[in-house]
Amino acid sequence: MKKIDKIIKMGLVFIALVCFSVSAKAYTYHSTAAGGLWDTPGTWEEGSVPSSDDDVIITGPGAVEAFPWPATACTNLTINNGALLQNYTYAEITLTVYGDIINNGTITNSIYDPFYLKVYGDIENNGIWENYSTEMVGSNTHQISQGENGEFTGNRFEVAATTGTIYVMSDFNFNGTTIFLNGVTMELNNSKGANLSIIGNHLSDGELKCNGQELYMNNGAYLWNMTIENATLKGIVGVYDYGDTFNGNTIVEDTLQSLHYLCYLTVNGTLTNNGVIRNSVYHPLHMNIFGDIVNNGEWVNETINMAGTSDQYISLAAGQEFGCSSFVDTESNTSVEALTDLTFNGTDIDFNNGQLIMPIGGGGILTMHGGSLRETDLITNSGTLFMDNGATLQYQSVIHNATLKGLVGIYDNGVVFNGNTIVEDTLQSLYYIGNLTVNDTLTNNGVIRNSNYDPLNINIYGDIINNGIWTNDLTYVYVSDEQYIELIDDMPIEGTVKFDAVVGSEPYQWYYDDEILDSPDFEGETTKVLSWNVPVSSDWYGSFYCETGSKETVGIIIKKGYVGIHEAQACEARIWSYDKYVYLDLLERDHGQASVYDIMGRKVAEFHITEGLTREYLGMTGYYIIHVKVNNRMARQKVFIR
Repeated sequence: MKKIDKIIKMGLVFIALVCFSVSAKAYTYHSTAAGGLWDTPGTWEEGSVPSSDDDVIITGPGAVEAFPWPATACTNLTINNGALLQNYTYAEITLTVYGDIINNGTITNSIYDPFYLKVYGDIENNGIWENYSTEMVGSNTHQISQGENGEFTGNRFEVAATTGTIYVMSDFNFNGTTIFLNGVTMELNNSKGANLSIIGNHLSDGELKCNGQELYMNNGAYLWNMTIENATLKGIVGVYDYGDTFNGNTIVEDTLQSLHYLCYLTVNGTLTNNGVIRNSVYHPLHMNIFGDIVNNGEWVNETINMAGTSDQYISLAAGQEFGCSSFVDTESNTSVEALTDLTFNGTDIDFNNGQLIMPIGGGGILTMHGGSLRETDLITNSGTLFMDNGATLQYQSVIHNATLKGLVGIYDNGVVFNGNTIVEDTLQSLYYIGNLTVNDTLTNNGVIRNSNYDPLNINIYGDIINNGIWTNDLTYVYVSDEQYIELIDDMPIEGTVKFDAVVGSEPYQWYYDDEILDSPDFEGETTKVLSWNVPVSSDWYGSFYCETGSKETVGIIIKKGYVGIHEAQACEARIWSYDKYVYLDLLERDHGQASVYDIMGRKVAEFHITEGLTREYLGMTGYYIIHVKVNNRMARQKVFIR
């Protein structure tokens, strides 16, 4: 009896397994040439309606209409060339595909209602895909690809938040489609040369990893709340509102601009512009850049903010310029270093007291056509600052070792010149009273003057070399030991000039060539401040000094200078200092000797120089005089080493 029961049980198990395998088997269904409604057996060559476990092939030419309402399903779906799949004419229908879709024909809406697709697998589109919505669902990753003649023109391409990465395996074109990634990543396969094209509408709320491939956008297409990584941007790429971020290396080949609304774009990597970066007609584009900038094209957006927490680098191709309204640095503890000459047109530069460093090694040119420079520590490295078209230096701008060319305007208070400053063209006040502080040597080979309506006041703590026209309102010299004023070929300093003894206490007595100064050419001979009633000229060559009640003495020498001795090009050499080093660039095929003297006239260093750049570490701080001798020719430069 037990044996019979065992046999019966085994038989029942076998029957159940056979029934399960039969019920679980998937079939492939083919639509008839006439087509019809999905839920009608006569629509299918197999004579029955496919289930969600079955594969479906729409063979055409007759259209198949997805039905019943509200939804139907299959596993894998193929639409043959010339075939058409749509929803029932009078109902919104959702077709769920649990596998892959291969479209060689047409997927479309009915004439009255939208057609929805939910896809758990992959998509291959070689035909027309224009239904209302396609949604990628499931927890797995997906691959999408497109043939040469394929195009996705549906209203919406959506991604469920729970699904995996969407891998684009070929060039893929969206036309007029809203692409909503819902926090999911889409990635272009660079090994297969996949590029993404979006014509009209927008790509939003996710991440696009381009792997160096192209993102092409046009016809008003824009990014909205997207993170784009390592992209080459082509067409007209619009950015919208807040939330768009570029990571990695971003290359603009055509146009990047705001679109439809103001925009704040974040750039975390290197941004290379080979095309155009601009505002839209009505809406500004603000850029917060945490990486480096390479500009080989036109750059005219509203704001560039160098926002990195470490040093950043910027370069500009020859003949190009930045035409943005504002170029700022919100991180005052960092620097932006230029690797090339820089040109700005109509730009207000404000570095929040951070550093803008021109090319190390000297010779770099910062050009400003209009605009302003304020709250910026400009390290020129003995380069040139060229300004025109009303460009001004403003509050808390500190300029180091600059040769000034063009028309350099001083506006209001707080502008400081450090190191060796050389005026080659014009330095003047502009738009308002200009108050300038000069801490080191000021050489004038051009014109120093007031503007037509506003005075220029200069406070000088260093030496003066005048080889030009000097007629500003007030030159106020703070006198200390070892200062001098040299008048090249007897060029006078006009306007009001005052000497301030700086140190000590009353009583004060000014002397000229060891004699008590008593002349109608001066006022204040027994006060801290000596005022000139006449120009500083060859009439008063000699030594001025002031004795104080505390027995401290300060002095300044006025003497004739000669063209060449104080110009850095005297023996075709340039001399400057940076970070406890002295740099000497000998511009001729020869060699010579450089000697370093402190302000007391003591030689503290000596080294050999040859053609090209010589860098010598001194390891000292303070003012020093560098003497260069090449055969019988000499150059001399006073430098401040910090």
